[in-house]
Amino acid sequence: MAYLPSLKKLQYLVKLYELQHFGKTAKACFVSQSTLSAGISDLEEKLGRVLIERNRQNMVFTPTGVELVKQAEEILNAANQFVTTAEKADQFFEGTLRLGVIPTIAPYVLPAYLKKLSKVYPKLKILVREDLSDPLLDRLRAAELDLLIIALPYPSESVESIELYTDRLQLVYNKNSIYTDGIQNNDLTNLPNNSVLLLEDGHCLKTHILSTCHLFSNKQINDFSTNSLASIIEMVQYDMGISFIPRMAINNGILDGTDITILSDPLGEAHREIGLVWRESSPFREEYNKLGKHLLELHLDSDLDSREFTGSREP
Repeated sequence: MAYLPSLKKLQYLVKLYELQHFGKTAKACFVSQSTLSAGISDLEEKLGRVLIERNRQNMVFTPTGVELVKQAEEILNAANQFVTTAEKADQFFEGTLRLGVIPTIAPYVLPAYLKKLSKVYPKLKILVREDLSDPLLDRLRAAELDLLIIALPYPSESVESIELYTDRLQLVYNKNSIYTDGIQNNDLTNLPNNSVLLLEDGHCLKTHILSTCHLFSNKQINDFSTNSLASIIEMVQYDMGISFIPRMAINNGILDGTDITILSDPLGEAHREIGLVWRESSPFREEYNKLGKHLLELHLDSDLDSREFTGSREP
């Protein structure tokens, strides 16, 4: 194994270069001059290089010595940062949190979430990245993100999660729809082919709709492809089909001013769970659970989930 000098000897080297005097350096390092001299000599011997040319009158750093001083400074700075990071581990709520959120959640609750957390933890800096579940999970496992807000259940490895609350998936359609007869009595089996509008593959919302609502066949799913709930709403508004919209988006006003109706019965099992996800190796499990409790309180104590829909509603 290659020789690795101690940090203490690197400190001697850097301080000696700064002060250019053995006596002053020894005093600054709180060691005897003989200890300092022995440390530098041992460093030179183990490295096989002369770092300092010295005689009884003066000393001069060699070009190699000067270059190694620069590298030693970088190593010492990194070591200090290493220790600082460890010391601040118990100051989680005064640091930076890199948060990933999926696009079918972010626009509807994230502003309220960030406002709530900024009040509870004013020193916590939150950086947000919006993306689909798979890319976010890849970044989480690569330690590029710390925490995710996604819809559960979602298949993944090496992560832990907690569920915050249930988000109902409401069936919506134009109030004068040609598809009205096909959704009577919550029986979608009579819907014509290509009449169900969903987000494109890759969006977990589509997966959750298909997995929790087994009331229509694949032939009934429209080939229309979009990654935007707003585009789905426009299609439903023009009676191009029916769809399922998260309750959180409806509460946020996505249907306001439209001729779109919500089926009064939520079709029982049509839902998704909104949850927090982090690496199972993370040391901040307790802190993430605290964050989750505050976000849950926001739903229980505020009107985030109780906003009145001002569009149409099927009685």
